[in-house]
Amino acid sequence: MNNQKPPDSAVTYKPLRSLPADQLATFHGRNLSGKLKRLGGSYVQYFYETLLNMDDVIGWTASHQDSLVGLVVGSLDGHHLMGRVIRKNPLRWLYHTGVSALLHPVHFLRVSVSVLTESEPSHSSSRVTVLHYLAVRAEERHLGIGRGLMGQFAGELATRGQTQFELSVGRDNPQAIRFYEALGGKATEDYVAAGDDMRRYTFDVQKVLGRQPSAEVKESRV
Repeated sequence: MNNQKPPDSAVTYKPLRSLPADQLATFHGRNLSGKLKRLGGSYVQYFYETLLNMDDVIGWTASHQDSLVGLVVGSLDGHHLMGRVIRKNPLRWLYHTGVSALLHPVHFLRVSVSVLTESEPSHSSSRVTVLHYLAVRAEERHLGIGRGLMGQFAGELATRGQTQFELSVGRDNPQAIRFYEALGGKATEDYVAAGDDMRRYTFDVQKVLGRQPSAEVKESRV
């Protein structure tokens, strides 16, 4: 397998809003696991359609040879994201929730219990920036794209005056844990969500930017 990094010109980073919700939802369903995916494709598309109309959502995509190969999604009020998604359009939320309950009853029940019982981290303020999703297509992993997406995310946070953010990762995912710790992530809390053992990390925005290879930093300005 060739794990050599592609030329800078081969990877293009664009804001999340530059792509349609259905394309983002399809990529999410194919490349991410977790609570959102368990609710089904219709719910995932509704989620992205709503995100694209929320001012505090920060997201970037990565394309290689005209194909979407990665994305990162976060928000400035991360621990209240789902509640705000619901309030954006309660009727549509009810519709897609009903579809999910009918088509995926076991997953729907599991996710619902998790959402109702999961608490915010004890150390966090009521409003904290959270990186919710980071994914790179399997064929393009180990090419620096994930690091580049993290750089894009941190760069936009810096322009918005933010200094820190946090994310959660499964404790059974050592590859992701090594990746995040290499970017300066500090573990702050272990917890259980929807039956999954999770670990929460906090990041300093400037440290993430400082660990970007020079080629990727240049590319992220495009």
